[in-house]
Amino acid sequence: MSSRSERLNFKISLLRPEMQAAAARLYLHDRFDELFPHFLCTVHTTIRASVPMMELCERRCRELKNDPVAAQLAEYYAEHAVEEQLHDDWLLEDIESLGINPQTVLERVPSPAAASLVGSQYYWIENYHPVAFLGYLAVLERPFDPQYFKRLGRKWNIPESGFRTILLHAELDDGHRAELDQLIDELPLTDAQEEMLGISTIATASGTATLFNDIVDQFERTCDTAQCAQL
Repeated sequence: MSSRSERLNFKISLLRPEMQAAAARLYLHDRFDELFPHFLCTVHTTIRASVPMMELCERRCRELKNDPVAAQLAEYYAEHAVEEQLHDDWLLEDIESLGINPQTVLERVPSPAAASLVGSQYYWIENYHPVAFLGYLAVLERPFDPQYFKRLGRKWNIPESGFRTILLHAELDDGHRAELDQLIDELPLTDAQEEMLGISTIATASGTATLFNDIVDQFERTCDTAQCAQL
């Protein structure tokens, strides 16, 4: 019989073609050098919510008395929030290294796609159970090849400083993913909680693909060469 983490990873694999197609639209775009700053700015609108969501997860876990799943998750979320501290600030520094004023990034209105991806997690954490957020992490904390992004930067003459936070996550996420799989297998989840975990995972995978496609669509709708020089 497969483990719970294996079942979850299988669900992710079913949506991987959708995510890969969306990523290819972005990373293989024929104006990627112009598109890249817009990508980073949109990613910032999601990554800056990560620590607050983990802190919310910890609080909600501690509120749920006599809940063995919440009891185990409280410490996990507390530790993970510390590990993720300042990553949004690092990304702002990466964006600034590309010549973009960080204040401009903070003043941008987050897209509906970003709000949907992140906002669904807030809803499930507050109104169902903080276990839902593990599905979000299961999708986003997946190892990837840092050399791919280094090659991409060289191809488009983008300073490696613009990829710093992305490359850092490539180093960290492999260990985080193994830890997460182990946690998912050890938690005494009810059938309903495992179902919630799967729903969150599928929503996050689909939402990530939607977000990537939205970045490209917005860029192609609103940017000509002159406009894209500034955000």
